[in-house]
Amino acid sequence: MGWIRAKSFSGGSMVSAALGNIERIQTFNGSLEGRVLAQLGSINIIDVTTGTISIAPSPGILARDGVGSIVCQSMNGSIYANYLGTGDLGRLSTTTGNFFGYIEANRLKSSSFSDGLRIAGQFTGNAIFSGNIEQQVSLLRLGTGSSIVAGGSLVSPQQVQIADPAGLKGQIIINRSNASGQWNAPVVVGTGNPALAPLPAYTTPSSQLGGGAVGLVPFRYYASDCAPFGDTPDDANNNPTPPLSSQLNNGGEIKLAFYGPVRASNATGVPIDIGIVVPGMNSYMRVTDRFDVIVRPSTGGNPSRFVTIKGKSGAIYGSGLYYVAQSTVPNGSRLVSDIPGANPQLVPSFGYFFLVKRDCNGDNIADAIQRKQPGESPYPSGETFAECVATRLSDQRRDCDRDGVLDSCALLNGRCYADLTYDCNVDDADFQVFANAYSQVYSCIGDFDGDGITDEVDFNIFTRYYDALVCSEDSCLQNVQFRASICGQVP
Repeated sequence: MGWIRAKSFSGGSMVSAALGNIERIQTFNGSLEGRVLAQLGSINIIDVTTGTISIAPSPGILARDGVGSIVCQSMNGSIYANYLGTGDLGRLSTTTGNFFGYIEANRLKSSSFSDGLRIAGQFTGNAIFSGNIEQQVSLLRLGTGSSIVAGGSLVSPQQVQIADPAGLKGQIIINRSNASGQWNAPVVVGTGNPALAPLPAYTTPSSQLGGGAVGLVPFRYYASDCAPFGDTPDDANNNPTPPLSSQLNNGGEIKLAFYGPVRASNATGVPIDIGIVVPGMNSYMRVTDRFDVIVRPSTGGNPSRFVTIKGKSGAIYGSGLYYVAQSTVPNGSRLVSDIPGANPQLVPSFGYFFLVKRDCNGDNIADAIQRKQPGESPYPSGETFAECVATRLSDQRRDCDRDGVLDSCALLNGRCYADLTYDCNVDDADFQVFANAYSQVYSCIGDFDGDGITDEVDFNIFTRYYDALVCSEDSCLQNVQFRASICGQVP
């Protein structure tokens, strides 16, 4: 079929080449609202430069052997360039407005045009290419819930350019077929900004890009998008607003992020491990059962690139460093990339840290920040223990016995607080346990004041109680019970 020219093509109309190709369709000062079909051939050019394309129902534009070029002011409809075939899409360009709809093709590729997907406004919908993206992609913004997918590679030197600096609101996926696809071309968000780097695990958080992400299958852990940030133990320690034990007890959440949607590999079991780091930092005590882990199941649910770790009411959250990683439970569920296919790909190994600080009285302030020992401001420097005790009822911050714990939570006088081996004696063995905790910084067992780290403050508290030497049976039992109450099981 050759060249068809008309002022417009109204709704309900159809141009169909049952056995061959369509060379060109062109409108003059009008729009295209009728379907264009080449079930056994190709469509070379659709030129609606002076109008819009709005075609319902789907499929609006369909070909087996490809679609060369579509130019219009804006478009609402669907394009199938590879219907029962392997056709490519060469170019789709909206000159003034948005695209809303669906695109499916083998590749985004043309020998005649350089601007493969050029949308002057927002792209809302899904563009699925089973092969490579080999043409330039240029958008004002990629809408929330929208996606551009390459089953193969994003090929250099062509680039993806999103003009709005907060315009990456949807998802770009590379290598969805999980073969050998590569991310070889730059992706730029915001005109004039540098390309995302390094690849494929770029460091710019999604909050600075629009909330979406670009991911290469298998999807990696997105460190800078986690909340709170915790790529290393020091990151967790330096967080200005770490989770408090009281917040976790009230359902507080921690967000683990990835560059693309993830799910559990099967319907049973939790796909991640959560543990408290023990001295030496080469192992952790698994406490996964103290949390609810929310991730898309193996079937059903909406795709998400986040895993939510949520605290449980009544669970014990000891102060200290926590570690999150891929599950190691034999034959258990694993975290995998959420893409079609019978063989889901494991998320590459990762390690995430978060530091919990103790808030024993539940006032949403870390105990270590508000604790007031005798003589500390605003109280007089010469304040005695008895004078301190007299203020306990009116000031919940007091720590009159200097044990690092607010007196409103627990009065520890007489308890065998320095017995870290739980043998009812305070001796060199306990000192060695504390020294190990002190040298490794992060340990609930050495963290007397509940700030999540073992430091000089904890050393001063430990040495004060180290003088107890021999503990009574009752004090020994009280100590074990207390430590179990703040750290969970005694590590």
